[in-house]
Amino acid sequence: MLAKRLLPGVLLLLSVMTAGAAEPEAKPIAKPNLDAWAHIPVYHDGRVMPLETYANLVKDSVCNKEKWPISINLTDYAQVEVSQAKQAVKTAETELEDAQKLLADAEASQAEDAAHQAEVAATVVKTSEAKLQAAEADLAKVVEKTKAAEGKIDWANSEYAPALAMFPEGKTQKWSSSEILLSWLSESKKWEVVPFIYCPHEKVRAMLGLVSFNDHGTRLQYVSPRQLAESEELQEYLKGLQERARSASGEFKMNDLDERVQQLVRAYSIYRFATFNPNEPLNYTEVLQPGSRSTLVKRVSEVMQLTQKKSGTNEDRSFIRLLQTFAAPEAARLTSIHPAASATMNSLENMMQLAAQVVNANTPQPGESIPRKPLTLEDARPLVLEFYQAATDLEKAISVERDQIEEFLNDSEDGQKLYDTFREFHYNTKELRRLAFECHTALYDERHGLQVTPAMNAWALSRNRDPAHASEVWFSLPTVLYSDELMEAFSPVQVKATRDAWKALTSAYVDRSADNRVEAVETAEVQLASSLRSLGEGIDQARQELVSEELSAADQDPQLLAVTAYPPYEIIHTEVTYNRLTPFLYSFALALIGLTCYSLSFGKMHRPMFWAGTLMMAICIGWTVYGFSLRVGVTGWAPVTNMYETVVFVPFIVALLGLWFLLLPLTWSGISDGWRLAAWPLNPLVNAIPAGNPVGGYLSGLKNPPLTKEQTDKMPAYSWAILGGVMSLVRLGLMAFVLWFLAFAPYADGGRSVVSLWPRQYDANGLMVWAVAFICLVGAVWFLPRMLLSLLASLVFIPWNWATSSQISKQLKETYARHPFGIASAGAAAFLFFLAAFVPLLPTDQPVLNENFSPLQPVLRSNFWLTIHVLTIVASYGAGFLAWGLGIVALFYYTAGKYRDPKVHAVSADILGGAVPQRKGPYVEQRKSGSVEEPDTDAPGFRRRPPEACSALAGYAYRAIQVAVLLLAAGTILGGLWADVSWGRFWGWDPKEVWALISFLVYVAVLHGRFAGWFNNFGLIAGTVFGATMIIMSWYGVNFALPKLADGNVGLHSYGTGAGGLEYVAGFVALNWVLLGIASARFWYETSDKVEPEQVDKPLKAEEILVEHVEAEVVEPGNKA
Repeated sequence: MLAKRLLPGVLLLLSVMTAGAAEPEAKPIAKPNLDAWAHIPVYHDGRVMPLETYANLVKDSVCNKEKWPISINLTDYAQVEVSQAKQAVKTAETELEDAQKLLADAEASQAEDAAHQAEVAATVVKTSEAKLQAAEADLAKVVEKTKAAEGKIDWANSEYAPALAMFPEGKTQKWSSSEILLSWLSESKKWEVVPFIYCPHEKVRAMLGLVSFNDHGTRLQYVSPRQLAESEELQEYLKGLQERARSASGEFKMNDLDERVQQLVRAYSIYRFATFNPNEPLNYTEVLQPGSRSTLVKRVSEVMQLTQKKSGTNEDRSFIRLLQTFAAPEAARLTSIHPAASATMNSLENMMQLAAQVVNANTPQPGESIPRKPLTLEDARPLVLEFYQAATDLEKAISVERDQIEEFLNDSEDGQKLYDTFREFHYNTKELRRLAFECHTALYDERHGLQVTPAMNAWALSRNRDPAHASEVWFSLPTVLYSDELMEAFSPVQVKATRDAWKALTSAYVDRSADNRVEAVETAEVQLASSLRSLGEGIDQARQELVSEELSAADQDPQLLAVTAYPPYEIIHTEVTYNRLTPFLYSFALALIGLTCYSLSFGKMHRPMFWAGTLMMAICIGWTVYGFSLRVGVTGWAPVTNMYETVVFVPFIVALLGLWFLLLPLTWSGISDGWRLAAWPLNPLVNAIPAGNPVGGYLSGLKNPPLTKEQTDKMPAYSWAILGGVMSLVRLGLMAFVLWFLAFAPYADGGRSVVSLWPRQYDANGLMVWAVAFICLVGAVWFLPRMLLSLLASLVFIPWNWATSSQISKQLKETYARHPFGIASAGAAAFLFFLAAFVPLLPTDQPVLNENFSPLQPVLRSNFWLTIHVLTIVASYGAGFLAWGLGIVALFYYTAGKYRDPKVHAVSADILGGAVPQRKGPYVEQRKSGSVEEPDTDAPGFRRRPPEACSALAGYAYRAIQVAVLLLAAGTILGGLWADVSWGRFWGWDPKEVWALISFLVYVAVLHGRFAGWFNNFGLIAGTVFGATMIIMSWYGVNFALPKLADGNVGLHSYGTGAGGLEYVAGFVALNWVLLGIASARFWYETSDKVEPEQVDKPLKAEEILVEHVEAEVVEPGNKA
């Protein structure tokens, strides 16, 4: 219900942010529900995903619009005749100016051929003048024609006529990712004239000869596929770019226009790859055309490289030379390899000719007057099949021959050399067969195509596969639809059903005039999804058999086979749900509402708004957990695998810690009772040891504190003892489980445990790692079970205390006094959730945050270490940002708050005028904890006091920093243990490690400095900004900023590098330091001069006088925070 209420407001906000031209929309065409189409599993970018996710990625790459529907219209692009004519006039004027300058330079020249140069320049000037006159005349005609048309567009005779069925009257239509992909695949020829490829940059459009604004001043941001495919300017620019790259003496760096053009070409190429139709004529051009076979040409090129590969055993003989030897006629009577080798030689020649025909398909040959017949799929298929069959026969023949000669070879050097030659030759024939298979699949699939079913491709499933080989793990949709040979292992009935369903779907979809279009499309898409699932699930057994047959046991990878199998519907549905829900957008909304409620928590509305804000933050935490569960359900990993997930996890921790500290007065007694109940009941045992026995002295430290009156009021002492004994038994069992899990359970390859009870290596690093790991093991075994049992017991004791305690009013008062925790945590969480929700939507070439799921880097593929190390480190960032939020609130008080004159009680002025005696009491404890200002008692005057809230905020920030230090220390140690597992060393001064250590030391210095009295509360608040800066450097800077300064070298943590957003992050940090500088100036200005205190005639004790002097407004409840 909450989501439904928030959604309209959020969508309204987004619509305002992304609003374009105010052109009215046409009546929308009836849209079918493409839910079944969106749920079809697709393999892309190393993982299986829903088709909807794939469509989002493609639409984002092509149209710069990912999740949200894209609005496309033709009207804006049809009204450009005047603008184009004006641009032609401007171009002609520029050419004339250049020609006139050239003429002036020639006339002023003293060169021998100056006269000839002047004559040539004069001719150019005349030509330019004529061109300008013609352009001006054309502009006048176009203006007149436009006025006569009165704004009407002759759509039937326009270049956009083929697309009018999709865009009635050229008006705006909205396209979801799934639908636009279906439309691209179903009616690609209509889309050739539609501008939808993102191209907003004026220089790029000018290079293409396109205007950036139409006749009405509307900015144009898209181009059509035809405009790029037929652009001679683009082809010439790309050729020039290649020439400049080749002729560069050093490292070639593209300029801004080069990069923009490359981005445009990449977007256009992705569209061509995604909508690839194998029935289009084969061709190969720099700017891709329909039917382009760039992958096929590349594979044939790799075949040629393989044939020229030198032999390792005989460098004078290449693979092709050996093949020619076996294919020679005289070899026919000497070896059984001859027929296969001869067929392979013939097929290699045919493949080279095929590749040459593809490359030259669009290049007219000298003297060619009659256009060549297009090269079709039917022309190429027999040649490719012949090549694959020949390579397969050759591999079998070589394998048989090798095994036969092995029996007769002796141990002589010549015999071993012959065997090595055959073994190498066999390896190359296997590689040749793989490439032949890739040539076959390349007839039906270009890169980034829609891959819809697991492929029968053993090479792609090998454990030792070369990542450089683009072997297809799944077959593309065109392969399923048009290749009988590649689909022969699949059920013919299901293949036919899939093809029939696709034909029915596309026919129904493009027929927009049919009355039953919606029903027909929805029926066909369900049939297509069902038949594809039958295909994918039905091939699983055949894939396992293929892997067993083709690959050795060492090359088989069961995990890869499992993750590339056709997935259950539930996993796909989970990702679709996540994509459509955008859960962390609602987390931002909830945190923002919580912040608003806390900010309005004053006066009569203090308590209602306080609890409303607390409820919103509790819901925010729960909702974020649900969002994490969706991501974990899709990936199977802890939700901190990339920068985006950490940016979501940090505000989650901020909100969780903020709520913890906020409600601590209400929960502390229950938590204390739970902790006491989970303690070892050793008091009777220790007390039974006779006095004077040294054992009793040693064990006295294990005694538990006596039960308090409140605890005995809940239960008698014997009940505590009985329940404590039961809990101890459970605790022993849990301790045994933790010990087994960490020290005995097989975890890594080879059956290694997480922690070894004995050093694995006896060098310095091995002993240090073992010692640290052993200490961590002891701590985990001792404390984790008690913490778990205490938490469970607290769930009973907390509500019990609420129902029975007489201190509830006091506890509520103390809780209300902690509302700064609510404001700071809600504000910091809302800010970070805002970044997570909206930064991925920003149009940028180098996104910092990408919420899309991606395959996990191999070094991170350990859920155990990912959970305990990365979650702990990122949680420390959350604690640091909670301290930062409290610090920012305090800085606003220091900057804009009311500073107060000091007060002193006249009867005690002599006490304050002298040295402060040794004292005890609540003030001393508060001063040690850092929650009050250090008094200035230097006679004869006193300094002005900061705003009242600053002392309390400093005390709260002190607590948050303590948590950050604890988590940073634990996370850094755990990271060292993981580094030893992954890289064989605990510490290597890697940049990520160094900055984590710096962050830890900064926070430790802040805590120690405040405790030791090196600086006052303002210094502590300044430390929150300094510490947050160090966290940002460790979190973002190491992976996004340092690579730019160190040429990409950020040590072993380079797997997390990225780019983008540096100026925004630097601006944010600078803004914090500017605020700190302003607050510092105000603080030092207000407190630098001593003033005479106001005399108050009221007798107080010395401790109370000191408290009055420093205005400590908050008293921590039993120093529990």
